[in-house]
Amino acid sequence: MPGDESTAGAHNEVTGSADAIVQAGSIRGGVHLTARGPLVRSAYLEQVARIAPEELRDRGAELAELASWCSGDGEPYRWLRAPAWAGKSALMSWFALHPPEGVRVVSFFVTARLSGQSDKTAFAEVVIEQLAELLREPLPPLLTDATRDAHLLGLLGRAAAACRERGERLVLLVDGLDEDRRPGGHSIAALLPRVPVAGSRVLVSGRPDPPVPADVPARHPLRDPGVVRELSRSTHAAVARADAERELAHLLRGDETGQELLGLVAAAGGGVTAADLAELSGRPVWEVEEQLGAVTGRTFSRRGRVYLMAHEQLQQDAVRMLGGARLAGFRRRLHEWADAHRDRGWPAGTPEYLLVGYFRLLRETGEVARLTRCALDRARHARLADLTGGDSAALTEVAAAQEVLHGQADPDLLAVVRLGIHRDELVNRNVLVPAGLPEAWVRLGQVARAEALAWSLPDPAQRARALLAVSRAVAATGDAARAEAIGRVAHPWERSVRRVSEEPSPGGRRTYSGARRTSRSRVDEVLEALKRGDVELGARLAMTLPRGRRESVVWVALVRALARKGRLSRAEVVARGIKRSVSRAEALTALVVPLADAGDTARAEALATEAERVVRLADVLPEPEVVTGVLVAAASAGDVGTAEALARSLADSRQRDRALAGLVGVVARGGDVGRADAVAATVEDPHLRALAVLAVGRARGDVGRCSDEVRALVGAVRHAYERDEVRAALSAALADGGDFDGAERVARAVGNPEWRGRALVHLAGAVAATGDLDRADAVATGDQALAVVARVVGDPVRARAVPDPRWRVHALAGLVGAVSVDELVAALGEVGYTAQRVQASREVAVAIAARGEVERAERFARSIAVPSWRARALADLVPVVARTGLDRARALAGAIDDPGVRARALASLVPLCAGVEAERLVVAVVAEHEWRAVLPVLPGVRPDIASAVARDLLAVLRERAV
Repeated sequence: MPGDESTAGAHNEVTGSADAIVQAGSIRGGVHLTARGPLVRSAYLEQVARIAPEELRDRGAELAELASWCSGDGEPYRWLRAPAWAGKSALMSWFALHPPEGVRVVSFFVTARLSGQSDKTAFAEVVIEQLAELLREPLPPLLTDATRDAHLLGLLGRAAAACRERGERLVLLVDGLDEDRRPGGHSIAALLPRVPVAGSRVLVSGRPDPPVPADVPARHPLRDPGVVRELSRSTHAAVARADAERELAHLLRGDETGQELLGLVAAAGGGVTAADLAELSGRPVWEVEEQLGAVTGRTFSRRGRVYLMAHEQLQQDAVRMLGGARLAGFRRRLHEWADAHRDRGWPAGTPEYLLVGYFRLLRETGEVARLTRCALDRARHARLADLTGGDSAALTEVAAAQEVLHGQADPDLLAVVRLGIHRDELVNRNVLVPAGLPEAWVRLGQVARAEALAWSLPDPAQRARALLAVSRAVAATGDAARAEAIGRVAHPWERSVRRVSEEPSPGGRRTYSGARRTSRSRVDEVLEALKRGDVELGARLAMTLPRGRRESVVWVALVRALARKGRLSRAEVVARGIKRSVSRAEALTALVVPLADAGDTARAEALATEAERVVRLADVLPEPEVVTGVLVAAASAGDVGTAEALARSLADSRQRDRALAGLVGVVARGGDVGRADAVAATVEDPHLRALAVLAVGRARGDVGRCSDEVRALVGAVRHAYERDEVRAALSAALADGGDFDGAERVARAVGNPEWRGRALVHLAGAVAATGDLDRADAVATGDQALAVVARVVGDPVRARAVPDPRWRVHALAGLVGAVSVDELVAALGEVGYTAQRVQASREVAVAIAARGEVERAERFARSIAVPSWRARALADLVPVVARTGLDRARALAGAIDDPGVRARALASLVPLCAGVEAERLVVAVVAEHEWRAVLPVLPGVRPDIASAVARDLLAVLRERAV
């Protein structure tokens, strides 16, 4: 009320969009009405309007029949079928724009001559956009090949149900099924629901040929002749066809400009703008627009800013009439145009056709080398992500290139491996999504987006944590039912979340940070100041720290502390100054909720969106284990120089030393002991250097000579666990060299029970192999050692005497000729603990197969109840089964459910093959999206590829270190 002091400072604020706003009288404080988020406004109907005729003539009967079908209770599918130029698209587009009362149409017009409008990916994305608009929901973020179809079907079901609740009927309309490019044989038709839900309808059109795609299920309605309605030819369409064909012939016989533009549009397959054609032809844009404007609507059609042939038949006629030589000349100009933009690093302003349509052209024309180069071009994919807002399009390109290469009889194996690596990089970006971002979207009212983002996380434990956080945040809003539903979905992963949270931290007993002590103490000092609330001191101290990966945690903590103090503007400045993209995204995420709480919802949404984009476009550094695997493969292939350079390129000293220590072992075993010794001398960490020195001593065959150096290094190792690891390794090396007294002295001095047990088990086996069973028995104080001795000497009596059932099975499984399968199975039944029993089952399965009873071994392995152990047991059988035939072994490996285990099983067969067969197996492993599994076997198949992969990785690490 005017003059009422109780309302001072009150204001009303509306952000987002809302259907209606009601002023509720005098309210103390501010009123903030926020919509659920950026709702979708699909522009697709504008494209449909460009297809539709200004007036639909002589189709009243067909429209009436369709209206009756929509409102009736009969067959939910209808297929309008007719040859080219019958007027199918005119009827379908008119129906989409003018549906009967009570009908909501969601449409897609398959257009083979327009880039990005002719396959299942385009269909799903366009329909998802329209369904999201109908449901008034934001688009699901981070759509990938793995999630897109599920999102489509889920939205379709919800939209159909929403329409039914409003007394309406949803119709999914798809025109031009015959123009579906079906990349890899995956069709749009196969994605259409077999049983439309909630009374919805599916209306499609197409020519009689080609037939229903092979991937459409046998009982799908599209295979039922009863859903087909033959559409009569439209006389008006026939007249349009005659006019267009006459004009096409006139253009081909006309002036140079008309011929050139026709040739370029036909060669490109459509999708080029006037500016593109001007750049390609060297003519001014106005001249191009004038020329095309004179014939648009008959020969050419315009969709937005791009031009294409007005009909698919015209596209085919133009290609045929131009002839192979002229068409090749126009396509050569397209390639030169693309090459020029590639040479410039795909700068801002790169034509959209080169980022989208050009790749489709390369696939259709079978230019595999160029197609592969595009799919591997990181700079191009970064520009494509700018255009599309994510990596989905890039992943689709990689999948398409993989499909082409994997289908070749003799593919470029290096390209196959490189594509597998690049796909991993793109997928792993989603791992970097800040943990709090899905929850932040809930606080902004965008629950659907929060769920979709959580589901996009590839790691199950990370996904579970995010879903549980979303569930809690939704519960806090009062929506208990939805919170419970989300929590219920997350439940299967709760155990993995607990397991991860209970694993030793980097500062725990088994793994240790390589941070410099001075830097770490300063980091702790900053964090302590921020914890006390002394933001100014924390900020001053933070400025003295290097801007490295370890120190990024300080800047994120500073942003959080500033936000708690309400200093949001300064916090945002600090967040934007963080160099490491993952930490910058985390800092931006930390500001979302405080900004929303402060009433600046628009800014909060902008920062949340930016955080998503930052991690999607981040350069994901390879994991240290991957770097080590690659350098070991390169060294095994003989490229020690690149392997060493790769190890030394790692910025973290601990990771670098671990990689160098791994390299020492490979080089030493390869015979270059001098170089291995030189590399070992450069390892700084005493724990890892001691292991490297031992590897050199083993290779020389004189461990005793280096044992003094190893003992001295042990004294410099800070952590007891690592000291004992080195002692156990030294004991094993001495035992293998025959110095049993020295080995036993070292083993008995090991403090950690785990490492001491391993050392004594190894020693017992080595002593038993010499025939000195009395000493072996004296050393073998544990059940595992007793089992090892029994296996080494091949004594079933000793094996049966092992007290522990688990290790008794281990002993018996190693005595293939002396123990029956029934005895093995009976011994396994005595193992009480489930975890031990399923582990021992793997050994029993291998033992059965080693006896030649392959089918029985397979049946036994498949009977293992725990899926992960069942998969591993089958993988263990693969190399054993290979002795009876590679085809059977490959079939067994291919039947394993777990993709990672399946890939490793296939990789285990590579050394057993040669030439083309070995390379085909490498392709099969990469096809499982597990390219890392081929690293150990690449040096024996294609050492040049192992070296090339190492050089690629070295270039990436050096580029990102700049």
